[in-house]
Amino acid sequence: MGVIQPHSSKELFVLFNPTRPGMFFSEAFCDISGLEQRTEIRITGRALGPKFKFGFDMLEIGNMFLGGGHTYEIPVTNTSEVQGTVTFEDFVGLMNPQLISMKPDRITLGPGEYGAFYLYINPIGKPLPVFEELRFIVGSTSEIISIIIKGDIIYPNIRFTAEVLRFGEVSYGFPETRQVVLVNDTLVPLHISLTVEPDGVEQVLNAENIIAAIREPDYTFPTNPQEFQVDPTLFVLSGRGFQRLNVTLTAANYGDYTRKLAVRIGNDSEIIKELPVKATCVVPTLIKPSEVIQVKCVSGITCMTSFTFHNPSTLSAVYCCVPVVSDEVNMSSENFLGIIKARDSTTVQFNVVTKNKGVAESRIEVFVAGKTEPIFEVGVKCITVSAIGALMLSRNQIDMGEQKVRVKATDTFEIINSQSVPISYVITMVKGGGMKEVWEVYPVVGIAKPESEDNTITVSVTLNEIGTYEGIFLIHVIGSKVGLELKVTVVGTGCAFIFEPELDESGIIDFGYLFTNTLEMMTFEVTNPGYLVKHLQWKHPDEDAPVNPNVYDGKKNRRIELDKFLPKASKPKPRNMVFEISPMQKVLQGEETMKLDIKAFSTVAKKFESGFTLWAYAEVPKEVDKDFQKRMSKANVGLQIGRKTELSVMDKVFLPSPAQIIKIIAEFDVPKLKLSKYAIAFRIDPNPTDYSDIYLQNQAFFAENPCNAPLTVIFHTITPFGIIIGNDTIEEWKYTFAPKQTVKIVINFDISRLPKDSGVTTFTGTLDCIYEKHPTSDETILLSGVLHFSTVELEKSVVDFEEIYNGQEAVSEFIAKNSGKYCVSYKLYIVTNSVLMEIVNPTSEQDTIQELDLRYTSSDVDMFEQAKLPTERAGSISKEPVDRCAEYRESLLEDIGDIQKLQSERRECDTFKESMKFYYDKFYRMKLMSFLGLRDPDEEPKDEFTYFHYFREKIHKTSGVMAAPNEVIDVIPIAGIIQAGCSQKITVVFYAQSNIHFEAKICFSVENGSSKFFTVKGKSVPPPNPYAYLNDNQSGSGTPISVQDSWC
Repeated sequence: MGVIQPHSSKELFVLFNPTRPGMFFSEAFCDISGLEQRTEIRITGRALGPKFKFGFDMLEIGNMFLGGGHTYEIPVTNTSEVQGTVTFEDFVGLMNPQLISMKPDRITLGPGEYGAFYLYINPIGKPLPVFEELRFIVGSTSEIISIIIKGDIIYPNIRFTAEVLRFGEVSYGFPETRQVVLVNDTLVPLHISLTVEPDGVEQVLNAENIIAAIREPDYTFPTNPQEFQVDPTLFVLSGRGFQRLNVTLTAANYGDYTRKLAVRIGNDSEIIKELPVKATCVVPTLIKPSEVIQVKCVSGITCMTSFTFHNPSTLSAVYCCVPVVSDEVNMSSENFLGIIKARDSTTVQFNVVTKNKGVAESRIEVFVAGKTEPIFEVGVKCITVSAIGALMLSRNQIDMGEQKVRVKATDTFEIINSQSVPISYVITMVKGGGMKEVWEVYPVVGIAKPESEDNTITVSVTLNEIGTYEGIFLIHVIGSKVGLELKVTVVGTGCAFIFEPELDESGIIDFGYLFTNTLEMMTFEVTNPGYLVKHLQWKHPDEDAPVNPNVYDGKKNRRIELDKFLPKASKPKPRNMVFEISPMQKVLQGEETMKLDIKAFSTVAKKFESGFTLWAYAEVPKEVDKDFQKRMSKANVGLQIGRKTELSVMDKVFLPSPAQIIKIIAEFDVPKLKLSKYAIAFRIDPNPTDYSDIYLQNQAFFAENPCNAPLTVIFHTITPFGIIIGNDTIEEWKYTFAPKQTVKIVINFDISRLPKDSGVTTFTGTLDCIYEKHPTSDETILLSGVLHFSTVELEKSVVDFEEIYNGQEAVSEFIAKNSGKYCVSYKLYIVTNSVLMEIVNPTSEQDTIQELDLRYTSSDVDMFEQAKLPTERAGSISKEPVDRCAEYRESLLEDIGDIQKLQSERRECDTFKESMKFYYDKFYRMKLMSFLGLRDPDEEPKDEFTYFHYFREKIHKTSGVMAAPNEVIDVIPIAGIIQAGCSQKITVVFYAQSNIHFEAKICFSVENGSSKFFTVKGKSVPPPNPYAYLNDNQSGSGTPISVQDSWC
């Protein structure tokens, strides 16, 4: 819509924005005012789709090798002004779709953008020409773009380093390996598959398999065994690379071999390379024995003989010896089947058994694997004699006599071989043995050598109970029914028991080194291995033997005086009570076990020895009781008439006899731990400027066990002290010291959990060394720890100025000392709510004015109230306030009494700004105090007028108006750093206000450390004459100075 002026024109714009390619037609109408008919405008437009341009129309790929992967880039560019998509449609050609692929399937490109498709070709199979058409479709226009691919697939250029793989002569069943190298002359990596053709498919027939198969009852060899093995069979041969191949031949046929080593690409069946393989399988030459083997045998008894043959060739062989079946001679051996190695000899041992006396001949045929005819025969000639009387014993009966029970008894006899051939035998026991006696014979199996050679047999027995025992051994000739008997008798005496743990022959029980006042105990298990009930009783060697109370005279019904048969003890000696046996008496049934405790305890550090005798006797069984009583009565009568009487072995078991004599030894020592330190002191001075400082400290000491016995000690302490074991800190540790052992123990002092403002803190404790089982002999190490957090020692805790005149300054100094190991940073400030300040005897306003002789009127105050203007506007102030300020300055200087200063100031400060600068300089101390935090920043004057009014209102205040604390005292310096071991002078200044009593607490704060406090107090009083103190240096307790000096 618009207006067209007369004799003018107007441009109209038509916007064409198509959403798809193609031709577009439209009409537009223009309404013109004053015309009834609209003007028609026809609009025609054509929308162009995206245009893509590929990098080429034809791709010449040249020669491609079978088995190699190839990748080609197909560039594409969007040459139009709109975004578009190009899609790969399909391959048109003869190539297998599995061998060729395209990625990605589609590409979307904006105007002027570049992209690419990637063509992957993996040729396998047979060589063939390549002619493929690649079709692409433009998405919105359906335009088809084709690219032609041309090339050839050929065999890769690979080769072997040898023209023929030769094995030469090989042996049946023995693998031979040869090496050859396969080289890839191309740049393409190849997937190689190798086979030797033709070849079998069944199990490889090597020497081990041949021997294992022949040992089976119904063995058969595989008919088509695999003979060639290639390593590796499947592999990737890199471009310009090579691979070493190991080809192994295990021949299973005699004769010449002509095979080929075939090379294939991947799983393809086409052979691309061949290598001839040649070999010859032969029978190695074996040399048989030159003479017939003669064997001397005993009829029915196995004899052993052997023969040896040689292999002078360079090939090994599997041999098999087959004896010819004969009624007279039987030959057998585990060595009839085996391997004879190259340039080696083999001896075959075999057994020969003949039936009849005389001479018999046979032979052994020797075969090699793979051959059905023997390669040689070995003759065997047997000369046989009768087996009867071939073996004899040097003793047919062995009497071992009386032997103590539980003690092993041995004896020997000889086997005599009267023949000229060795005879094998085995010995078995046909009578005897059991719980009461244990028989042994050595050797059980052996060979009796001919005639004079040694054939000694050892027989041993261990009795568990007294009595008479008999055993019969049978010496049997192996391979015959001939056997010889040997009778052995033994009489068991004494009374033995089984101790567990076992006691040695000396019977010494050594406790070793023990500690005094500590009970130690050894426990034994005592077993009665016999079947009789035994009475046991322990006595000292100097005590009489016990008596069996159950033995009576059958006729007179009184106890037989058996003590006449027992040894008498000497006069008892005094004994120590260090050792104790429990129980001292006990009745043990047959095969019963009891627990025996031997205890040792002494209060004296000394070595002790003591002996004990175990007496034992058996209860008389009911079945022999009467006969035993008769024998005992007869023996008793014989003793009474003085006739020598001997008791039988069985009767002695019922009399007390020493069964075991022991000697107990122990050496006692006082438990004592030798410590390198009996007191350990810690001191920690943390660094106040290092927040990462760990508040830990370790100290070590050595603990030695000077004793000869292990000593168990429990170390105990409490926090903040601890014991470091490995990476842990514990409060209690138990450790067993070996004799003479020294151990390093580390004690830890840990105060990391304490607050950092603790100042100087002292901890005390102990490390208790408690001897386990010896509580009366403990040791103690004193522990102390001092923690010095950053702190400062102040020389004074109270700064008292007492009384000074109003308007004066009093100065006091003291020392702050840093006794720590690190420098400290500090600051001083007035403690909140610690100020006590009051006005004493308030006077009227006129008295205050007279005291300071300050001549000003109330109108001056109004003038100064009106004069509170910013410094920037000082130039616009009327002359009257300026003159009044100058007058007041002159009045103030006259009050101070410095006329010369007044004259000089009048000459130098003629302007208002100069006058204000003068007062600004006078109050620099108050401004410094405000900067350091000793006064309220809100009260700090902002310009010269306010300073001047502040002076009148605060310093020269009227009666009853209280001054601020930071206007009464000053501390110099306010903050600072004190080096380690150094001191700092602290100055306190007291500004005497009008008639006040003042007291405040000042905090000396150490950064990251503890704080110290001191009190400042003082009193200001009016002087008798307002100007008297100017020339009097003895008034007041402080240092008198002029009012002017106090401002400066």
